[in-house]
Amino acid sequence: MTRYIGIIDGEDGAYGVVFPDLPGCTSAGATADEAAHNAVDAVSLWVADAIASGETVPRARTLAEITADDYAMADVRTGRAALIAV
Repeated sequence: MTRYIGIIDGEDGAYGVVFPDLPGCTSAGATADEAAHNAVDAVSLWVADAIASGETVPRARTLAEITADDYAMADVRTGRAALIAV
């Protein structure tokens, strides 16, 4: 099973998730749990749309590869965001 790493941040009432390996794939929710739950649908829809459009679905990087990416990890390293796997 392929899992994409997402970066979740926000505050009570407004959380968001972005996926470094899936450009433009985002999710949101009023709570961190809701945003993470919605992220599953966001990834599924993003991948289905890419396949339907004949695009190549990017390879999901490993946790080690994501954590080595200074750009992706900037907010995580400062404590403003956290990682999730979807």
